[in-house]
Amino acid sequence: MKKNNVLKFMGVLLVWLLIVKPSVGSNFIALQGPGCTLPGNVSMFCGYCFSIPTSYRAGYVFRYDAGQPAYLYNSDKCEGTPDTELSATTQDCNGFGWNSIFIQCS
Repeated sequence: MKKNNVLKFMGVLLVWLLIVKPSVGSNFIALQGPGCTLPGNVSMFCGYCFSIPTSYRAGYVFRYDAGQPAYLYNSDKCEGTPDTELSATTQDCNGFGWNSIFIQCS
C-alpha cells in the first residue's frame, strides 16, 4: 500500500473513531469556556488515560452511561490515587484543576 493511501486510511479511521465512539459508553467533555461554552475537547473512549489541556478547564460535562465511571486525577498521566470519581451524569461550569481522566470500561 502506498504511503499516501495509508495516510488516507488513517484519516478515515480517525474520523470514524471521532464520530462513532463517543456515542457508546460514558463521555467527558472538557470545555474551553468561559464557563460551559464550546468549543470542547472530548475524551472519547474508555480504557485510556487522557491529559486535559490547561486551556480546556473552564467547565465540563460528563455523560454517565453503561456503568462506566470516570476517574479524575490532579496528576498527569492518571498517576496515583484519583482525586474525584464521577458515576452519574453531571456538569460544572466553574472550572476545575484536574490534569487527566480515565474512563473505566464496563
